[in-house]
Amino acid sequence: MPIVNVNKRINADIQKVWDLICDVESYSKYMPSVQKVSIISNNLNDTEVDWEVILKGSLLKWREFEQRFPDNFIMKFNQLSGDLDKFDGYWKLEKITENDTNANLYIDFEIGIPMLKDMLDPVATKSLTENANEMLNSLNEKVQQV
Repeated sequence: MPIVNVNKRINADIQKVWDLICDVESYSKYMPSVQKVSIISNNLNDTEVDWEVILKGSLLKWREFEQRFPDNFIMKFNQLSGDLDKFDGYWKLEKITENDTNANLYIDFEIGIPMLKDMLDPVATKSLTENANEMLNSLNEKVQQV
């Protein structure tokens, strides 16, 4: 299964970055590829969320279950249904200094078309990597404004 794993050093306190990452409903306001995020259910650290994201001109939709582990600054997500066969991963933050945080976005995905796997996986991996980097760059810009 293809993997996307991107990191970004963000010039902000880890808690500030964590608060933005957990506010998924606001992503569409400052992340160009994110069209819509709707919280379906929310129980303290467990959330069910609907996503609509533009990836290379195509609209992808999915529902995911998110688990937050605030003591470790980790948010795991697992696709429940959607356009891809699999879309799971996590956000993980690590404190570098008081005002510097490493943000890691890890995605394990499967398109679900075995006959076209060799052709589609590299293209999808490249597109998802670009999108993940865009999300981290947007997060970095937004956290500077808060």
